[in-house]
Amino acid sequence: MQAYAVTVPLPDRILFFQDVALLELIDHVKGRVNLSDYVHPDLQYLMAYDAHHNTDYLTTVHLYLYDDQNTKQAAADLHIHPNTLLYRIGKIKKLLDYDFSFGKQNLDYRMGFLILYSQNKVPLPHSRRTPREDQSRKDS
Repeated sequence: MQAYAVTVPLPDRILFFQDVALLELIDHVKGRVNLSDYVHPDLQYLMAYDAHHNTDYLTTVHLYLYDDQNTKQAAADLHIHPNTLLYRIGKIKKLLDYDFSFGKQNLDYRMGFLILYSQNKVPLPHSRRTPREDQSRKDS
């Protein structure tokens, strides 16, 4: 893993081991399988919905889940008011008929986002912080 991290140019936002490990796995299967088949259908639906309705629900879910469903942090990362985020999440929950309470489905979404990232369809969230940055936020 360390050799992979050193030899492959990774963006500075990948801070967690599981991201690097999953991206390495995705890199190894690229070209052998259609990775889009492994993106959760809900994420594919949100991409199409966003394109048709000029919304940003995919990015909203992306940051909301990467911020561990922390409304205040996700709203800050999206540069919107927390009430706006709550409104969006409410709309998304109705669209997907899903309330983000199932860890396995959230993990499926996370894997889907990494696949979409590997295909240059979504950026990695800018909210990824090191434990030191998280601690300094708590201290201030």
